[in-house]
This record gives sequence, C-alpha cells and structure tokens, in this order.
Amino acid sequence: MRYLPKSPADREEMLREIGAPNIDELFSHIPAEYRFKRDLNVPRQMAESEIIDYFKQRSEEMAAGFGIMLGAGSYYHYRPVIIDSLISRGEFFTAYIRRSASANSSSAPLPSSG
Repeated sequence: MRYLPKSPADREEMLREIGAPNIDELFSHIPAEYRFKRDLNVPRQMAESEIIDYFKQRSEEMAAGFGIMLGAGSYYHYRPVIIDSLISRGEFFTAYIRRSASANSSSAPLPSSG
C-alpha cells in the first residue's frame, strides 16, 4: 500500500467530515497512560537506491560467498520501481500500429516473372 501524505487542509476536511474537532479526539477512547507522548526514533528517509544498497549489504553479511545460479541473464542489477508502472502502460506493450485495410493493400500490380 502506498503512503500518500495529506496536507493540513486535507486533514481538517477529513476531521470535519467525520465530526471530530481534532486528531486528539479520535484517540480519546484510549486511556492516557497508553498513549505515546514522545516522538518516534525513526531514521531519516532514504532514496530507493540507498534502501537497495542497505539491504544488499545486510544480505552479503548473512550469505557471503553465495552466487546466483539461475543463468539466462538473471543477475543482480538495479531497476527503479517506477519501471514497473511505466512498462504496464498500454503504449509500451507493442510497437504495432493498426492501419486501415486500404493502407495495407497496394493498388500497384505485382511484377510478373516471365
């Protein structure tokens, strides 16, 4: 599932739609002693290539010396996630261009051989 951040205006509109005056009202049924009151200790965001490099390094630490034995061009290579979205678009499926029947048939006679 994708994360789609909401603007403050979007959040206010959603709260207004459900009838909550603020975000704290949504969680008011949770006892105060169980609510998280400090910021999360979350590392900074990383670019897609940095995430791939990070997990590649972790996997090398755990499986050093193992190689890919699939063959047929199967090997580690970087491919951005956006590629999946692009290649699933209809205009990238084929280079075939539909032409009308009149454009496909030629009115010029074929040369005879003899």
